[in-house]
Amino acid sequence: MSLLRSLRQYSVFDLFNIALHKAILKVALSIEKRTISSRNKQLHKCHCLPNISKSNVHSLLAAYESLLCPDIPKANRIVNTREIEIFNKWYKIGPWLQDPIFGQNWPTNEFFQSSRTKIQGYGDVKFVLEINKLNHLVTVATAFHKTKQQHYIDYIGNEIKSWWHEIPYERSVVYKIVMDTAFRAINLISISILCFDNKKFRSEIYPLIYDILSLSERQIHKFSTPKWYKTGNGANHVIGEMVGAIVIKLWEFISSNNIHDALPKMQTEYKWLYATCDKLISKTGVYLEQSANYSRLVCEFLLMLDIFETAAGMHTKTRIYFKKLSDYVLTLANIDQSINFGDNDGASVLIAFKNNILDLSPIEKYREAILDDPKLLDYKQYNQDGHFIWKSNDSKAISLFIRHGTFCHFREGAAAHAHCDLLAILMSVNGESLFIDRGCYLYNTDANRRFEDVSTLSHNTVTINNQEQAMFDGRGYYDYPKTTFLPTDIHDSCIFSACISYQDNIHARKIFYQKNELQIVDSIKSNANANYTILFLLSDKYTPIATKNKDSINICQNDKIKAIVKFLNIDTIFCSKEYYYPIYANKKETYAIRGQGTLRNGMIDIITKISFL
Repeated sequence: MSLLRSLRQYSVFDLFNIALHKAILKVALSIEKRTISSRNKQLHKCHCLPNISKSNVHSLLAAYESLLCPDIPKANRIVNTREIEIFNKWYKIGPWLQDPIFGQNWPTNEFFQSSRTKIQGYGDVKFVLEINKLNHLVTVATAFHKTKQQHYIDYIGNEIKSWWHEIPYERSVVYKIVMDTAFRAINLISISILCFDNKKFRSEIYPLIYDILSLSERQIHKFSTPKWYKTGNGANHVIGEMVGAIVIKLWEFISSNNIHDALPKMQTEYKWLYATCDKLISKTGVYLEQSANYSRLVCEFLLMLDIFETAAGMHTKTRIYFKKLSDYVLTLANIDQSINFGDNDGASVLIAFKNNILDLSPIEKYREAILDDPKLLDYKQYNQDGHFIWKSNDSKAISLFIRHGTFCHFREGAAAHAHCDLLAILMSVNGESLFIDRGCYLYNTDANRRFEDVSTLSHNTVTINNQEQAMFDGRGYYDYPKTTFLPTDIHDSCIFSACISYQDNIHARKIFYQKNELQIVDSIKSNANANYTILFLLSDKYTPIATKNKDSINICQNDKIKAIVKFLNIDTIFCSKEYYYPIYANKKETYAIRGQGTLRNGMIDIITKISFL
């Protein structure tokens, strides 16, 4: 059924074009597999090492040093114990294809396109993919650059040699995702910039890195997403792949002082990159994959590309996209530094520049350094792209974020990183999260858990008869709801008004704010006797306590009441223990406030009053 829904959106010519590209891809994969089998040794040394201009490497190093954030204790732990940090937790790593949780090795010699990502007895493949991005070697490289101690170089060399020995080119799950090849390539280039002054690095380690970079460029060129019509929407994968391919080429041209040859050889990559940015980044800067995490990640990719373009003396459109997107990302951080909605896998390409996954300081620093105009906080502009951002002008600094616009800005079946969260409220008080998003736990293990993470029932909104706002099939969404933002309703104390309709349901949400009290009015229309649930998931810093008469909930922090929630026109109110996932694969216990009832006459107005103390 989902296949038919997807196909009906294409013309006959589009379908023919996609089918043709997929057929050619199968042939290309078959040829590549035979080529690798017969010429694997030759592929390991596919290029002669060029002469490197130290002065050009130093021009890049100056840009790196302005943002560099060395972490010596972390680097020492990596070197001394061979533990690495994955998704904010530390794991002992063994062979490169070993799952760090279950200890089993993923298959070694499968061709990358057929590599499985779900195997009984193995954990989420993203753990192994994270290890093979080589993020930890960037951390060690920053420690070397800070201290100039030789043992850091020795460690990097041993790790890269063992990786090269254990991971055959285009084999195993390591090469399954082309964007991960781009991550790894950018990391290896960052390591080269930070360590290039070391004689051993230049003579023994860099030649191997150069071979890996050459093969990485080969894979991205041959199997990148847009080349084979793997997506008709554009996604962070396309941006990551194209930035990776361009940065590899720019690094080669900059380091060998042949930059005048660079741009003509990257026209296709820039064409695909900017076509995707046009689809994903709105005129106001909203990132349309509907994820705070991927908004930040794409902003980081564009920042990294701009560093290399600046070193090359190039003037492109990259900085225009970076400016718009960084405005949006930093606006979100202004209302809540830890705001989270949509999928979040914690990926980053700015490992050398940041302390943690949520650190936005390199984006702020770089933006201030390269842009003349100051960032202006214009919350209202984002309404036209379906994102309501608001902050009160009083001592409480109440902040709200609500997605209310088009569920997906592309075709049906897209928005794989979005959740069924239209009209869901994220709220902060003085920059501290109060109502939060559940987040996502894992991508590649349990389908039921994955569905629970994206479900309307898991978000801070109203669910009617347990029906989803859009149908999720594991890869994307279908049957999008109709959405309407109602600015004419906004006046006096009314700050928000929007409506969605799906299946036989209509849900309108209005929000009023006045004198430290927020009032949410949810007007619901559906079939008579339809059941409804309203949810507010709390940050783990708060505990809800029902009052004796059970008509309101006290939200407490350190035994002090911070807010009081009272419901009208709800049959049952209760608090429950819940889990949320602030970062991928991290589970935390918290509480939720829930209300439930039945539509007696097919409609009702649910009123939620939140008084802040």
